[in-house]
Amino acid sequence: MNSIDKLFTILDQFSLETPQWGVRSLAKTTGMKASLVHWYLRNLERKRLVRKDPETQKYELGMGLFELSGRLHKPIALVRIANPILYRLTEMTKGTSVLRIVDGYELLHIASVESRVFLRVHYRVGTRVPINFGSVGKVIMAHLAEERFADLIARGHIKKLTGKTVVDPAVLRKQFVRIRLRGWACTSGEGIEGAKGVAAPIYDSTGEVFGGVGITFPAVAFPNSNLKKLARMVVGAAREISGQLGWRGAKSSSKRKKMERGFQAELSAFKNDSES
Repeated sequence: MNSIDKLFTILDQFSLETPQWGVRSLAKTTGMKASLVHWYLRNLERKRLVRKDPETQKYELGMGLFELSGRLHKPIALVRIANPILYRLTEMTKGTSVLRIVDGYELLHIASVESRVFLRVHYRVGTRVPINFGSVGKVIMAHLAEERFADLIARGHIKKLTGKTVVDPAVLRKQFVRIRLRGWACTSGEGIEGAKGVAAPIYDSTGEVFGGVGITFPAVAFPNSNLKKLARMVVGAAREISGQLGWRGAKSSSKRKKMERGFQAELSAFKNDSES
């Protein structure tokens, strides 16, 4: 049995029936030496995959495993819920719809629907970008706690991506106030030269912002005259996704349905204005 097999053999012993194990009993059950079992448990504890109960002095599964499972569930649920919404945004606005989530000190691009027009912005799913990348990065940062934002600055994670990228903390804080008040962010050339976008935050069931929905265009094709309508559609799309993930901003089913109807109405209005 190799190291990986031994590691999972140990983890597999923890169950609802036997949530805690001592080193000796775990060694006897798995057929491994107690010293080896203890070595594995100490390393798993260091990674928070198991924890030692201070009262019983026995080991049990740690929060690290739950955090890992949460990371898996959230992106899968997000993509399933978001894809049809992103598709509708792209069809009506002719822009490229994107969905990114915070992962550590970066943004992870997990879904997009590319515009069908010849002149468009393209993103590859799975790409990691700095946390301040484009309008999605800007709207997410605007909802971070001050301590988190200060940490990003201190660690050098606010990157100068183009000549237009705003990195001055004082200027950013002023922008964040406006973004939080209106519920969306618009950037031009801050992430990619010649690209312009609008984004709104996605909330989880606890009300925490962990991602964002955006629409991106080449700057020359951006519908400036319809900016506010476009922003309302992006906000509506983000709220629809958030509501389906359990966000309490949409407390009742009637409110969610009203919000979805509003989103559809904005899409139709935008289409009519664009065709007129």
